[in-house]
Amino acid sequence: MTNAKGLTKFVIAGCAALVLSVLLAYPGILPNIPGLQASAGIQTAYANEYGDFTYEVVEGNARVTKYTGSATDLDIPTKMDGYTVTSIGEGAFMCLDKTTNTFTSVTIPKSVTLIGAAAFYGNSQLTNVTINGNKEIAVESGAFENCGLTEMTITKGMSFVNTWAAWSSNPFSGCPIQKFKVQGNGSYEAIDDGRLLVSKADSTVFAFAGGSVTGTYKVPAGIKAIGESAFEKASLAGVQIANDVKTIGENAFARCKSLKSVTIGKNVETIGAYAFIQCPKLNQVTIPASAKLKSIKDRAFFDCPKLKSIFIPASVKSIGYLALGMKSGIDKGIEEEPDDDYVPVKGFCLTVTKGSKAYKYAKANGLNYVGTTKVRKINAGKKSLTVTAKKALYSSASKKAYKYQFAYKVEGGKSWKTIKSKTTKVTIKKLKKGKRYLVKVRAIKKGKSTGTGYGVYSATKLSPAVK
Repeated sequence: MTNAKGLTKFVIAGCAALVLSVLLAYPGILPNIPGLQASAGIQTAYANEYGDFTYEVVEGNARVTKYTGSATDLDIPTKMDGYTVTSIGEGAFMCLDKTTNTFTSVTIPKSVTLIGAAAFYGNSQLTNVTINGNKEIAVESGAFENCGLTEMTITKGMSFVNTWAAWSSNPFSGCPIQKFKVQGNGSYEAIDDGRLLVSKADSTVFAFAGGSVTGTYKVPAGIKAIGESAFEKASLAGVQIANDVKTIGENAFARCKSLKSVTIGKNVETIGAYAFIQCPKLNQVTIPASAKLKSIKDRAFFDCPKLKSIFIPASVKSIGYLALGMKSGIDKGIEEEPDDDYVPVKGFCLTVTKGSKAYKYAKANGLNYVGTTKVRKINAGKKSLTVTAKKALYSSASKKAYKYQFAYKVEGGKSWKTIKSKTTKVTIKKLKKGKRYLVKVRAIKKGKSTGTGYGVYSATKLSPAVK
């Protein structure tokens, strides 16, 4: 397996802060860490040393469990003390701190048939992995997670195993991969110029080249599902999910630190658990009114503190635990696992239809909620426009509170201006004669403890020319 030269560096905050969450996620790593074996109640094979490697004998073969050397180009031997090396244990080369490992390349012998979960986790300096013609090799969850790989070749014998259902099934999460290549593998294909690694059997995205896009990515037509953890930790700022997609899997876009906007395709039926968890910049999620969305699973948008407004169509019949409008009550790092210490996102507001599941979810969780509205009529006056909106259910009940926010901009302009109103009718003044304006409106709900919430803006309407 080859790697592109002159690669950009992949920077992470440091592996030490990640250790606890990784240990919890990959319980199989525990046997390799002194002091945890007895308390975990796990029996392990006797550890042997071979140079800078530690291994154990399993069914007559060697399984690498640890490395303490300082090689730059790490060549894993085919045999250790006469035993054939057939597997790399869970967490065997995991980076525990910034100085744990120094290798930038790894060569895996063709005798190896298994790379365990989190085997090379956190080695940001690792940019090249070569697999020497293995006829059959299974790669487990998170095997190369948070490594510095920028190109990955999927060889003929490679297959992938989701060993920890509650964690990543994508072995390359957090890698700045620019491109996937596939060589004779019958199960996977690389499409969209290598950005997507896709299962041939069901057109499901298995992995996304996380460093290939920094702007908005459009999932291509023909994709039927976004697999578990497929886009986890990707560097993209936006994503538009194609209408062919029916399922967004668990952790699909989890911990995407730069992700700001998401457009859900109209045929998506399920948004999986943790799908967008801990996306700190996510502030816009668009779900079309005609969507067929039926289910939003547990914590799907948990710990997205900038997501303040989202429309949930009446088609949704199931909303899971802490799926919307909730965040951790503790200031936690993006790598840490969520817990049950949670609080509502200040100012969060659901846009709902009367009696819908989203309406009931908002009431049950003490969240702001409003109904939909739209611009009904625009009359042009002298350097002004008079705009009338449809009345929205559940907007602020107090006579003193603003109930609507209108936004407007000159046709072809970039910047929106806003004006608040206590009624459905407002006059916008000091406009340019002869110009036409785009106008939209949303409802406002002011809660005693949840702050002021804003609904989702209506579709825009173009005004007549100002007189």
